[in-house]
Amino acid sequence: MHKTCLIEKDVVAFEYLKEMRKYFPWILLLIFPACGDDDLCCVNPNNELIGSWTLFERGYSPGSGYIVDPVSETPAQTMVMASDGRFASNIQQLETYRYFAIIPDQDREILALFKSRPSKDVDIDQLEHSYIVEHQEDGTVKLFFRFCIEGCHLGLRKTN
Repeated sequence: MHKTCLIEKDVVAFEYLKEMRKYFPWILLLIFPACGDDDLCCVNPNNELIGSWTLFERGYSPGSGYIVDPVSETPAQTMVMASDGRFASNIQQLETYRYFAIIPDQDREILALFKSRPSKDVDIDQLEHSYIVEHQEDGTVKLFFRFCIEGCHLGLRKTN
């Protein structure tokens, strides 16, 4: 086989892997199915957060002012929330979470992430990883870090 032919095959394989990367969170949900038929705490299958989301911005404060940085679409950084409470993401620091719950707190929603299936009695004060959910008029969602005084956030756009 010629060296040129091998290089072309490598390029095709690489392009295929790049394309398949956007399906990674969905593949995780298929590989790690939910266990049992018990109801998860606080997951309404009709909630607007159910579906696939792409990260498009990050907001933070270095101490003075507030900075919003766009996030590159390539490779896509995504999170998927299934109606049965399963969660998958390739966003840095969220890859190990497999479940979520949406918990009402006063006049807002809290998105809580879990590494293992949560019990029905989730204590909002004992959450390991959680965000305040803010729905925007343009259909995007901002997830604000609950304990970031400056208002740090992740901006997400629904992809399905």
